[in-house]
Amino acid sequence: MKNYKKLLMFGGTFSPVHNGHLRAMRACFDAVCPDVMYVIPTATPPHKTRHDDATDKERMDMLRIAVGTLENRYNAVVSDIELRRGGASYTVDTVDALSAIADTVVVYCGTDMLLTLDEWHDAARLMRSAEFVCMQREDDARFAKEIKEKIAYLKEEYGARILLIPDTPIETSSSEIRARVSRGESIEGTVPEGVAAYIAAHGLYKHDN
Repeated sequence: MKNYKKLLMFGGTFSPVHNGHLRAMRACFDAVCPDVMYVIPTATPPHKTRHDDATDKERMDMLRIAVGTLENRYNAVVSDIELRRGGASYTVDTVDALSAIADTVVVYCGTDMLLTLDEWHDAARLMRSAEFVCMQREDDARFAKEIKEKIAYLKEEYGARILLIPDTPIETSSSEIRARVSRGESIEGTVPEGVAAYIAAHGLYKHDN
């Protein structure tokens, strides 16, 4: 018997984790109603190049601080499963590992990533193995149409199971926060207070490019 019936996987680079991430975690959890949410920092993101100076430990530390601010009903676990595995963080490999402890794995993905889901590593097997929850960020009606058409295609072609959340997250990004730190600007209100204090104490992102 597995530990969980349903597990929500919320992955990202999280350098740094910010209030937009926390807003999305809450929204996805409320929509999916999982037994547990695994928040997982990537080792080497296969879809983008990292441009930051935070170590894996520092990203994990900040993530634990941020996740610790979530209300108790959001049963969240910060997991280093991809950091321990090392190399490129392919979602399908993580889903395989989490499927050993959960009957159903639901993967969070942004709408920008959803548009290229069929190009992900071993995409067909991934869509057979997991469900997806997507939170639309943009308000552009034309983009919304593209998203809906993509979801219809993925369902028809791959049998993908995708839930689109009609919610607008906080518009911020880790790269913008790093840039503000490097310019000596305040990041108040963009990250939890504990994360801002950690960034300052460890001198992170002062030379971000």
